[in-house]
Amino acid sequence: MRMWALFLVILLDACATKLPLKTPIDTLFFSAGAAPSPTLIVLLPGIGDQPETFQAEGFVNAVRERHIDADIVAVRAHFGYYQARTIIERLHQDVVLPAQAKGYRNIWLVGISLGGWGSVLYAQQHQQALSGMLLLAPFLGERKVFDEIKAAGGLESWRPTFVHREDDQRLGLAWLADFKQSEAPLKLHLGYGKNDRFEKPNGLVGARLPPKQVQVIPGGHDWRTWLKLWQGFLDREALR
Repeated sequence: MRMWALFLVILLDACATKLPLKTPIDTLFFSAGAAPSPTLIVLLPGIGDQPETFQAEGFVNAVRERHIDADIVAVRAHFGYYQARTIIERLHQDVVLPAQAKGYRNIWLVGISLGGWGSVLYAQQHQQALSGMLLLAPFLGERKVFDEIKAAGGLESWRPTFVHREDDQRLGLAWLADFKQSEAPLKLHLGYGKNDRFEKPNGLVGARLPPKQVQVIPGGHDWRTWLKLWQGFLDREALR
């Protein structure tokens, strides 16, 4: 699949495609307390990372330290689900719909790198199910497509000349190009490091969002930077 070629060369863990594709998809749950919370944070990892990494890297503690009333579920959304084109279905059927049935009124997707792309793919089809979405250094596509977008003058001017039904890359970017925060049912936030490998594509998306919903800090494509971005997002009380 050509749309993934660059991403595979840069990032793909050799074992990622050998992991089982479970139904329902595996998740790791962290409760806010004894009483059910109205808010659920859904964490989608980057390629090669595990749900447990969010806890190990301080994402769960950052929420608890701020006494934010939100339950957390980290999803074992490895690359195999993207390759099999089942990530949207598994998120919807195994995570979001059950969460709604349990009474969660506010569902936020937080995706890192590949997980950010998964968040975009999901929102393209089910944005009404979400209260908000935070993309942390998201992978958004091949360089040649972003060269095309840049040549058009940015996402607001770009329109794909051809969208195949399996061209998730352009479909997702077309959704971002049409996204208008003033009209959208969800709040879209973005964060990335100034030295991140995806800084330029992320910047094109950030130009489409209100400045208060975009955070750019020193750092690269790593957990230290993502944790700082996550802490900054929580400190702005966007979840509340």
